[in-house]
Amino acid sequence: MKQGTERSHPYSRAFSRHPHESLFSSPFPAAPAYRTHAVDTCAVGREVVNWEQTLRQKWATLDFSDVKIQTNAVQHIFEAEVDFNDLDPKAVRVELYADGINDSDPIRLEMKHVRQLASASGVYI
Repeated sequence: MKQGTERSHPYSRAFSRHPHESLFSSPFPAAPAYRTHAVDTCAVGREVVNWEQTLRQKWATLDFSDVKIQTNAVQHIFEAEVDFNDLDPKAVRVELYADGINDSDPIRLEMKHVRQLASASGVYI
């Protein structure tokens, strides 16, 4: 081409940068948003992987004891001591499970932390 007759596209600079420059510094307006999204997504992924590894390592230390059941005319009330040891109680959900009757679906009910025992750290009712 002759000098002075070159056509220039406004985004052509993004593709002619030095190879070590980040594409995220391009003039594309969505690039900063994508970078933020990618970083956030990776952080969430790391949290999930770390949570799963912690559960795998410490699952065997989880201990259930002193299970009590109170029954009245209306309901059954279940209480169990759960020793989470080094596991974060917020990272685990304890559920009651009952098989379904007459081909109905099974029942799963999440138990709630009522209190932490003062006599033992990591033990909740």
